[in-house]
Amino acid sequence: MTRRGKIARLPKKVRDELNQRLQDGEALEPLAKWLNELTEVKTAMQTYFKAEPIKIDNISEWRQGGFVDWVKEQESRGEVEHLREYAQEMAESAGGTGVSDCFRAMLAVKMAGVARRLCEEETDPQKLWARLCEVNIQFSRLCRDDHRRVWTLIKREKWDKELAAIVKEETPMSREERERRIKEIYASI
Repeated sequence: MTRRGKIARLPKKVRDELNQRLQDGEALEPLAKWLNELTEVKTAMQTYFKAEPIKIDNISEWRQGGFVDWVKEQESRGEVEHLREYAQEMAESAGGTGVSDCFRAMLAVKMAGVARRLCEEETDPQKLWARLCEVNIQFSRLCRDDHRRVWTLIKREKWDKELAAIVKEETPMSREERERRIKEIYASI
């Protein structure tokens, strides 16, 4: 949603500082005074609002809208940063094993645990069968993805060797043949 109020028209740097001060619990009256003393604010108010100053109501409205959006954005950034750090830690802990490999293994273990609990809780044979079938479908997808990943790695290794041989001209062939083979390799990727 595009905001058009007084606070929304301020430069991002000023809005960010205002948002931080709101988050810190600063009172609205001192914030209005602080904002109206800034050159950037005076310029924005002159440009968009006939030099009318920012009032406490403007900040209060912002606190209900733009500030709430900013807080959500900060939370999202924090979550992304946390996931990035977690992924980096997992990669380091995996010692050469990819993060996705660790995740898949964790997911398989979790799925097995959930499946066991679901099956232990179910007493109706038909419902148990339905649950087992659903677990099988989900686990099969995980296995299929695993096999697809391994197959892709094998194909990639083969392509890399073929391409290296062509580039190094270990395989005697004409320039046209070499270009055709390179196109074939890339087309099969």
